[in-house]
Amino acid sequence: FRFLTKTCPPPELLEAIAAGCNRHAGKCAERILLSQAVDQDAVTGLPDRRRFAADVARLQERDPGMALALVVIAIDDLELVKRTLGHAAADSAIVASTRRLQAAMREPRHELRHAVLFRVDDRLAVLWCEQAISPAHLVAAHLLKALQANLVLAGQNVRLSGHAGIAM
Repeated sequence: FRFLTKTCPPPELLEAIAAGCNRHAGKCAERILLSQAVDQDAVTGLPDRRRFAADVARLQERDPGMALALVVIAIDDLELVKRTLGHAAADSAIVASTRRLQAAMREPRHELRHAVLFRVDDRLAVLWCEQAISPAHLVAAHLLKALQANLVLAGQNVRLSGHAGIAM
């Protein structure tokens, strides 16, 4: 990236080496950020659809007989929030929902410590090994209850709710 003359003075050579190291470090950091961004939802920081599929495949390869449970939660009226209050308010609703679900997953009575929360489009999905947990319908009810609370979005009081689908 930089040419030096053959009789280069040592300070100029050291400066060129330092600049090359800094440039290389910057490119490495950029690659790390890009690789994280590819598998992460920009709004919530959660793993995205691509990472979800990779994690499911990895779990199935590791233990083909493992029983997996999946609860997919759709936030009701999210499209209405987008249309009436804007995309920023809808993003805030998704972030708030993510935080509430993460808090609900940490509650000891449902033993969701090893579950993973993903964002798949406008839905949130929780994946776990089915054998080590409460029945899936109880987990889904618990997570949906955690969603139901008032939020202030764009200066408006909004009550979120959702519905869930369960796959085993």
